[in-house]
Amino acid sequence: MIGRVPSASQRAGLQLLDDVRRDVSRARPEHAARAAVHSLTVFACARPADARLLLSDSLAGAGPLGDNRDRLLDGLALIVEEAHARLPASAVIPDLPPRLICAVASRLLASRLRRGDEHAPCELAPRELLPELAEELVRWIAPYQRPIARHSWRALAALPAPARSPYVPTHALRAPPALPPARQRTPTGAVAENHWLRIVFATAKVLQRDGYASATVAQICAVAGVDTRAFYCVFAGKREALAAVNELLFRHAMAVAAGAFVAGATWPQRVWEAARALTQFAEQNRTLAYVSLIESHAAGASAGVDDFTGAFTIFLQEGSRQPRPRGLVRAARPSELALEATAAAAYELCYRRAREGGAPAHSASFAQLAFIALAPFLGAQAATDFLARQARPRRTRASPRSARRPARYRRTAPSICR
Repeated sequence: MIGRVPSASQRAGLQLLDDVRRDVSRARPEHAARAAVHSLTVFACARPADARLLLSDSLAGAGPLGDNRDRLLDGLALIVEEAHARLPASAVIPDLPPRLICAVASRLLASRLRRGDEHAPCELAPRELLPELAEELVRWIAPYQRPIARHSWRALAALPAPARSPYVPTHALRAPPALPPARQRTPTGAVAENHWLRIVFATAKVLQRDGYASATVAQICAVAGVDTRAFYCVFAGKREALAAVNELLFRHAMAVAAGAFVAGATWPQRVWEAARALTQFAEQNRTLAYVSLIESHAAGASAGVDDFTGAFTIFLQEGSRQPRPRGLVRAARPSELALEATAAAAYELCYRRAREGGAPAHSASFAQLAFIALAPFLGAQAATDFLARQARPRRTRASPRSARRPARYRRTAPSICR
């Protein structure tokens, strides 16, 4: 019986796995993660077309393409994990899931292959990419390293669920009710806004149910309770409606995170508050979060990823300007690429959780998200100690400043948060 001939992408994927396995086997086991990153970068430089095929952000969606990406990342992670399994408990390796490290490297490589910008023009100067990106990624990994016996974050750490953030609205975002038939006195702008919101929420519901490829404008209109004329008055097609889903979620999520961020007395506390509010808001709005994290990739839209990583990087930059917290040792200031890698790791963590069918965040992944953000500035041990202290139950009352801020937020978007 003649077997099926592997496709071009399958052959490229097998070659990539062989390359990574070879390079990891040649390196010391404690350097397995950096060897995998180095091998991924060399592959992208030598075979940019195959790397685009395997690592493209457009593969990070639902369905078979997303499954292929997951299988590739799982295979890369297994190679690193097998090397780590040979190490004693005293060995020092990154306290991060190997799959997350490989996923971050893949995302950064994919973005540079897609943009072909001056930072990494693979086709024109592959030798220039290797020392810049690979070495920067190795430096990004370094602050997360500590002895295996003290690891908490290679798997989701079991910390108590944090209390509900006062900066998260009491209700999830929702579509407004349809306007009554007799609306001659309703301003035209109010009618358009009502249609826009109903279509946006209907788009999210249909895309979560059927996927981007199978969803149709007719299905979206049926769920929204509008006719196709109303749809095309505000959107050119379902891709533009999906972009509006991303815009709506991003705008409100950043308002919630920013309100929580400024409440902290120190930068680590600010990150804790912002991460807590952001993940709870995403869990409160699961449909919107799932569609933004998963289906945007199926539509070939990278704007949602870029918006998230850009905003997250802004929160991280504050860490370099804050006074050093008492009792915590802050590492040297991370580079811009290290900040980008940290933001990509946070995004990948939320994406993976949504891809597995759960809420985009829960108590354990929330703590891991905060650890990812803090460790490049504080070091792995200090970041873990800080999170353990924050997770302890407290009896102190919220300050008047913290108590007043949620009310001000709710006044910014009353129509869809009540």
